[in-house]
Amino acid sequence: MSLMDKEEFIRALKEKVYPIRLRWFSDEVGFEGNVLDRSFKITRITWRRNSFLPVIKGKLLPDGNGFRVIVKMRMVYYVAAFMLLWLTLIGSFTATSFSINDMSSFFMGMIMFAFGIGMSLGIFWYQVNKQKPLLETLFREIDPDIQVIV
Repeated sequence: MSLMDKEEFIRALKEKVYPIRLRWFSDEVGFEGNVLDRSFKITRITWRRNSFLPVIKGKLLPDGNGFRVIVKMRMVYYVAAFMLLWLTLIGSFTATSFSINDMSSFFMGMIMFAFGIGMSLGIFWYQVNKQKPLLETLFREIDPDIQVIV
């Protein structure tokens, strides 16, 4: 919750978030994305490709004399779709191996399936936990009195 003026908060957030552009090698630190009047969609800037970086979406909702910032993080849609396709193919391979009693292929499929889930969700949630203190710092730079629940 923040008692700061919502328009002032949005203006300050726009100043701190870089516009989206192609970055091969960047020394910029922080976030890039779009900041609108009542919402934002940002990602952390990195100097390398990381498909599991969360997309951070936020909304500013009125709350008493101030406003509340609601933040949700999700996986990039293309990455989630690719992992779903990959896990479906591995799952069908594993089920076929089980039905024809090929236990070595079945166990290999189970290992690949577990690795796929562990890799995608493990790296994604690791990145989510890395983003939380950075978001808290970003919001506190704009409004030192903001209540941040991460």
